[in-house]
Amino acid sequence: MTATLMVLLGRAETATACLEAAGRIAGSYDRAALVVLHVRLDPLQAVLPGEEVLTARRRREIEGAETARAVALTHAFDEWRARASPAALAARWVEITGDPAR
Repeated sequence: MTATLMVLLGRAETATACLEAAGRIAGSYDRAALVVLHVRLDPLQAVLPGEEVLTARRRREIEGAETARAVALTHAFDEWRARASPAALAARWVEITGDPAR
């Protein structure tokens, strides 16, 4: 049976440590699929219902911050994979937009 392990990346400053730990865990299985997940914050999730309005400017700010975070996380993932452990080479990057808490 193949094990599937998922690591959720949220912050660039902890991404490498999370990936290293996930790689070690995946390496302890004969066969393991490692999925690396990044959830981009949906701008609608960033405003408080009934208290805030999502303006075009605020949407651009949120999307810009999320793009910068995604770039940093993707960079950490690519660097980790470049070290070429078997778990790293088989890892799959998945990016979705939604509410990271869910």
